[in-house]
Amino acid sequence: MGNTDFDKINALKDISDRQQLIQDYRRTGYLDRQKAIDKIMELRYTDGEVAAITIANNTPQSIPLVSASDQGLVSELELQITILSKKVLQ
Repeated sequence: MGNTDFDKINALKDISDRQQLIQDYRRTGYLDRQKAIDKIMELRYTDGEVAAITIANNTPQSIPLVSASDQGLVSELELQITILSKKVLQ
C-alpha cells in the first residue's frame, strides 16, 4: 500500500527535523542530545518499519541512546532519514 500525501508530508517534516539537528551539530560541534533522542524514540515508537530496521541493525551489545556518543546519535538520525526518504519516494 502506498503512502498518502499526508504520510509523505509528515515524513518530509521528520526528515527536515533530523537534517537540522545534524547540520547544527556539524556546524557548531554541539548536538542537542535530548532532542535527538526524543526524535529517534518518537519514530521508533510510531513507525513499525523504522522499529523493525532498528532492531535488525542493533546488536545485543548495543547501548542505550542516553549512553551513545554524539556521532552514534547522528548515525541513528541518518538511518532514519534514509528510511523516511524511501517512504517519500514510494
